[in-house]
Amino acid sequence: MSLKLTKLMKRVYKQSGAIHARFHGSSGAKKTENVLSSINKTGERFRSRIAKLSVGHTWSLIRKEWIIIKQVEMSERREKCLCGRSNLKLVTYLKNKENNNQIAAGNCCVLTLK
Repeated sequence: MSLKLTKLMKRVYKQSGAIHARFHGSSGAKKTENVLSSINKTGERFRSRIAKLSVGHTWSLIRKEWIIIKQVEMSERREKCLCGRSNLKLVTYLKNKENNNQIAAGNCCVLTLK
């Protein structure tokens, strides 16, 4: 690694540390933490509910059981995700290959299956 690149990396780390210190504890940082914690909670809810509808007992087996039937962009937001989130704009319908259960899921929850 060249000396210029090393100096550049040190400067970037120093600046990112200063920015982090400046915003640590600010309302923006707290809002970000709240959003991330709510995403984790909905992800946990989705995983626990989909596990109950699945045959497999491990997450790797559960993920393989579900296939995407179709994705629909809703003109009227009425559909509800398995995790509990309502008023979805884009709904993905999933089907279990093992027991033929079908569910509706939002974008964020479908990403946990990939």
